[in-house]
Amino acid sequence: MSAASIAVKELLKALRIEPNGALTDTPERVARAYAELFEGLYMDPPEVMLEPKGECNDMLALKDIDVVSICRHHLLPFRAAASIAYIPKENLIGLSKLPRIVNYFARRPQIQEELSNQIANFIMEKVDPLGVIVIIQGKHECVSCRGVREKDSTFITSAIRGVFGEQTVRNEALLLLR
Repeated sequence: MSAASIAVKELLKALRIEPNGALTDTPERVARAYAELFEGLYMDPPEVMLEPKGECNDMLALKDIDVVSICRHHLLPFRAAASIAYIPKENLIGLSKLPRIVNYFARRPQIQEELSNQIANFIMEKVDPLGVIVIIQGKHECVSCRGVREKDSTFITSAIRGVFGEQTVRNEALLLLR
């Protein structure tokens, strides 16, 4: 039995839940689930393969990237959709790299406010575009199943870098990502 599964077993006991019968395997299942959800802590950052932008001078966007993360305040999940737009300076990033970047940062104890910034900063550093905007819209179990129990609210964060600080560029991005 792993240290994590022993800790889960002790947590259940502390909550006056006996981990036997149908719950016998629960501590190990929970330990494996959290190890998978936190794998971003132990992964190498995604390798960003760049290619010359060629004739591409326009805004590029990918929306509705599936996000699953764990709120670091309550260790409860949140699900979200991330949308990213960037304007290349010299290089393009492979399309599949954007979800890999999102998942790299999402797979750790996280708060959405920092997640959007981490993604934007990583893209600015590795791709060096003219600008990037990251918008994340999430539903948080720590809000819906405890505390205020607000099940229909959506939390929206954004990180804006470079030319997306200009109102016309930002407006174009918001239209694309709507």
